[in-house]
Amino acid sequence: MYNPKDVFTRDGYNLYLAHLKNIEEGLFYIYNNSDDLHIGALSEGKEDAILDMYWKFEDIKHILFDGDGEKDNDN
Repeated sequence: MYNPKDVFTRDGYNLYLAHLKNIEEGLFYIYNNSDDLHIGALSEGKEDAILDMYWKFEDIKHILFDGDGEKDNDN
């Protein structure tokens, strides 16, 4: 993945960062309140799905923010 800072305009990059931050905060909020919300109380595996989404985002967050080092061969 290209570094988003190299791809987007300044405004586009700021918007991209805002979206990533909103995803991060939203997943954390749901994860942090999953007991209060009784996620998975009636459906087996739903709580695991929420936890998986949260931890998968945490695993790839650094790539989404900075890319993985891929460069455009044309430049």
